[in-house]
Amino acid sequence: MSEVSAWPRALMKTLVAFLVVLSLIAVFPAPASAVTAVPNPTPVFRFYKLTDGSHFFTNSETEKAQVEKSPAIYRYEGIAFYSYPTQVTDSTPVYRFYNFRQGVHFYTNNAAEAANIRATAASTFRDEGIAYYAYSTQVANSLPVFRFYKFRQGVHFYTNNASEAANIRATASSTYRDEGTSYYLPGLLTFSGTGSSVSDSFILPTGLAVFRSAYSGPFSNFIAYLNEANTGATFDLLANEVGSNISVSSPSGVDENRYVIEVQSQGAWTITVEQPKSSVGTRTAFSGSGSQATELFSATGGGRTFTFSHVGSSNFIVYLYDSSGNIVDVVANEIGNASGSSFVGLTAGAYMMGIQADGNWTINIQ
Repeated sequence: MSEVSAWPRALMKTLVAFLVVLSLIAVFPAPASAVTAVPNPTPVFRFYKLTDGSHFFTNSETEKAQVEKSPAIYRYEGIAFYSYPTQVTDSTPVYRFYNFRQGVHFYTNNAAEAANIRATAASTFRDEGIAYYAYSTQVANSLPVFRFYKFRQGVHFYTNNASEAANIRATASSTYRDEGTSYYLPGLLTFSGTGSSVSDSFILPTGLAVFRSAYSGPFSNFIAYLNEANTGATFDLLANEVGSNISVSSPSGVDENRYVIEVQSQGAWTITVEQPKSSVGTRTAFSGSGSQATELFSATGGGRTFTFSHVGSSNFIVYLYDSSGNIVDVVANEIGNASGSSFVGLTAGAYMMGIQADGNWTINIQ
């Protein structure tokens, strides 16, 4: 890791943002306006049961807190995925049953399967009602939840992590039966509003998150901060741009916490939050314009040369993140038109680059 990357991320980006702001024209702030969640899913927390190797899922923060009081039995594994606590368009209920004999839970959004359990297995399963809501078929910005049956314990496992599911199929087919896609859950959190405003609070899991911001309105500053909801502290600077039509994206390594997004603008804006869980290949050539996050890509271990170019008048900074959201290195840190290269030692894994720029750029990895 470079010396620069050891700085606290919020401080590092804020200092860069301050220099950019100084060069902007003075713009009067817009009055505060309400934020609309479109809609705002809630997390489903995952626990590993040490006594029998099963998993427990809950979207209740109260229930999560109760389970965490038994660390000798349950190991917390973080946020598994997001769900809708109330019904939204095209969604169906996911029912939860408790298996008395094995002390585990079963989830299904198949109404016929749920009805059959109630009719034929009431002595084994307690009907605990609707856990949350999901889609029966895939819709825009939704992710499949894969269901596996574990032969030895006679329990089910659920994941929307494509890499995790692929690993089970490749290495544990004698232990797990692949039962395909169970249902689909939202893959994005979306917030929108007009003018300077603060979003509803939301929970993010530990890891790499990508914030995609779009602004449309009068020529003005568009600034977005990620703040810790409980302390009010600024965690990261998500966007700091000026213009009338803006589209930028920024990666950030977040801790599991409750956050709000604070926006300063004069027009309509939308910010989506995504946490990619699998890489998309060994891509080595990237190009774009302005501040952007690249797609997640995989790399083998060893030294790599990053060759870059930028045509612009302001800062050109390239941060390299690992899949856990840690800044591995600063590949480039230039001002204005720039070209050059940087040598970085990598371990095998998935990575993403976050680029701060005001012009066209290219990055090639060799």
